[in-house]
Amino acid sequence: ALLADEIFFTYEAPWRRYRRYLPWRAERFHWLPVGATVEPPARAAKARLAKHGIPANHKILLHFGGAHPTHQLAWAFSALESALACKALSGRVTLVFLGNDEGTITRLLGAAAKSHLAPNVRALGQLSAAEASGWLARADLVLAPFLDGVSSRRSSLVSALAHGTAVLTTRGENTDRRLRWHQA
Repeated sequence: ALLADEIFFTYEAPWRRYRRYLPWRAERFHWLPVGATVEPPARAAKARLAKHGIPANHKILLHFGGAHPTHQLAWAFSALESALACKALSGRVTLVFLGNDEGTITRLLGAAAKSHLAPNVRALGQLSAAEASGWLARADLVLAPFLDGVSSRRSSLVSALAHGTAVLTTRGENTDRRLRWHQA
């Protein structure tokens, strides 16, 4: 790869690293953030809550992505637990997982000793882009915890931002320093 005329990085940390280690090739290294994997349509259809047994008055916390350990699903479970403890919400909160099936989430709830949260969790598995867009548009808050920190390579996060949905995320070693995430 170092013999290539141009090299593109999807997030800032490796772009900085290569520019620092190979300054004589720095002009050939480019940072190109990824785009949204789910673009909002002109009019996003809101997800139908009743179809999944979610009361209409519930606040929706949404996790969009896989179950890789870097996605810190235990952090998402803790966020649900905190929301359920909030007196103002009176337990009217559901955590919806897009991209993970029910079996995976049930197993992870048990491993994290959070099985008591199951009544307030829905795992919808893989969805079409239109369905995922509907959930992104309906969510009150997208949970995007990443072990290595938020960065411009996280297309699920970029998709949530493209839908204008609030995001709660983490900072870490790969968080892009040039982007002002705290002001987004």
